[in-house]
Amino acid sequence: MKTNTLSKRTTLSNLSLGLAFTGLIIGLYALVFSTAFAAVVPTIETTIKNGSNSTVNTAPIGTQVRANALVSSSTGPTALGTVDFSLYPNTTCSGTATSQNGVLLASGSADSSTTTLTATGLSYRVRYNGQADVYNVVDGSCVSLQPTSGSVSLSSTLSSTTVSVGTSVYQNSTLSGLTTNATGTVAYSVYTNNACNVGKVDAGVKTISSGIVPQSNSIQFNTVGTLYWQAMYSGDQFNSVATGPCQSLSVLATTTTPTPTPTPTNPGTGSITGVVYNDVNTNFKKDAGEAGIGGFTVKLRGGLFWWMGKHKSPTVTTVTTDSNGVYTFGNLGDGIYMVEEIKLGEWVQMSADYKWVLVVNGKALTGLDFANATKAQYDAYKNGNKVDKEKKKEDKQVKKEEQKNKKISKLQERIEKIKNR
Repeated sequence: MKTNTLSKRTTLSNLSLGLAFTGLIIGLYALVFSTAFAAVVPTIETTIKNGSNSTVNTAPIGTQVRANALVSSSTGPTALGTVDFSLYPNTTCSGTATSQNGVLLASGSADSSTTTLTATGLSYRVRYNGQADVYNVVDGSCVSLQPTSGSVSLSSTLSSTTVSVGTSVYQNSTLSGLTTNATGTVAYSVYTNNACNVGKVDAGVKTISSGIVPQSNSIQFNTVGTLYWQAMYSGDQFNSVATGPCQSLSVLATTTTPTPTPTPTNPGTGSITGVVYNDVNTNFKKDAGEAGIGGFTVKLRGGLFWWMGKHKSPTVTTVTTDSNGVYTFGNLGDGIYMVEEIKLGEWVQMSADYKWVLVVNGKALTGLDFANATKAQYDAYKNGNKVDKEKKKEDKQVKKEEQKNKKISKLQERIEKIKNR
């Protein structure tokens, strides 16, 4: 009886051990199976290459480049499928990108199309679109390419190249061929020789901003001689050093420039003469005994555009009347002229202030007179006109009454005649 019981216990124990072992085998198999067939996250290595297939992170502006994407995993097979390239016009993978999608992998690698590096730089970001049951979708990191200047040039100009002693001069400079992120400084100097390497005097070190170079300090030169200016750009990580031209400056002693003798305008033999006079009786004509007035300005203007009015004609010359009020314009060529009297003080211009004349065959013209009155004379003229007008008005009224009375008398006469019939 004891033997049967022990045998049953042994059998149950062996059965439990067998089941446990079987479960262990199944669990291990499941672990191995899931590890072998679960999709994994691959890595993307993105590089930028130039025309020589070299990996670059800086390149001169204008270089042809492309992106290369390598998809791989240390635990999986060679990646298949496609990648998408996003190209940005800056070095930060920001803003709007140009996309090139669905590029097939070959041996886990793919290249984008080529593009040209600009002054703003560029950057790429790559997405692997995954492989069913093998690799997950994954995005690569941003990879950028910094531009370097191909050739920076510096041009300069002086505020003046010839000055008198005691004058201040400064220099302006312009940089070309820079990258948009250019930094650095421009150093201005003055030298005593034409190679710009002797007797250096500092004229300021200026920091460039957005490609703009500030002008140098202003330097005053108090000694006669020839000096030379030069500007130098320091360059930076992406832009080369540049040197401007060695420019000469002549400093001269102070001199007085003689005033040139003016060349007569419209040379010829014609002339125009007239008198500016006091029109005492305000009758608009020069009568015997009416004196001329000195000190009046009279202008002669060319008459090429006479139909446009007096203000369109250029001034030929200006004279002042003498003590007798006489003015004369001589050496005139043939043509149309306008003579203009300029108002003086309290004098009242009685005649028109300008006259048109024609000079032909060198003729001498006279009698172009201008009438002027004092304020008192002018007021008397105005009042006299007023009195005359009132008198004329009264005379007209009297005459009208006389005519009326005549008509009444004639009518009465007719009535009397009719009565006496």
